[in-house]
Amino acid sequence: LMSTSKPYAVNAVFTLKADRRDEFIEIIKDDQRLSLKDEEGIVRFVVGEDKDKENTFYLHEEYVNEDAFKKHMEMPHFKPWDDFTKTGPWAEGGEPVADFYYCTHEAGKKEPIRSGHALNAKFTIKADRRDEFLKIIKGDQEETLTKEKGSIQFVIGEDKEKDNTFYLFEQYVN
Repeated sequence: LMSTSKPYAVNAVFTLKADRRDEFIEIIKDDQRLSLKDEEGIVRFVVGEDKDKENTFYLHEEYVNEDAFKKHMEMPHFKPWDDFTKTGPWAEGGEPVADFYYCTHEAGKKEPIRSGHALNAKFTIKADRRDEFLKIIKGDQEETLTKEKGSIQFVIGEDKEKDNTFYLFEQYVN
């Protein structure tokens, strides 16, 4: 598995009960804003809603390392989110699914909150195709970030517990 000195990320997806939407948005915006303002170890905190499924939300958070993520969960601005999750806000079948992984890149500078279009993907590669996949996807990442004007982020990571399970988080201006 990837070294723990690499950035640590989480991708999460969940669907809320419609009557809990406004409460969630207020809480998550505060957590996002204060995390980026007050935490040294955070790199990215992206919140998005599925374009086709109302009240289905995605989170992508990236930290300089796993310890920074653990510190995030101890911050005062994390508590309202933690409390919210314990009140049954999920629509039927919409409970959170969270994936934790180590990124393949070095930690970058803190990213501002930006609007855009994003993609979260998870897949498993056959072990004998791992090196080929990493070469191709890192090439795609480099080309995207350097040549596509609308590209904001292109994160590649490997699951912290499952070899050859990878995640992509890509964000574009539109």
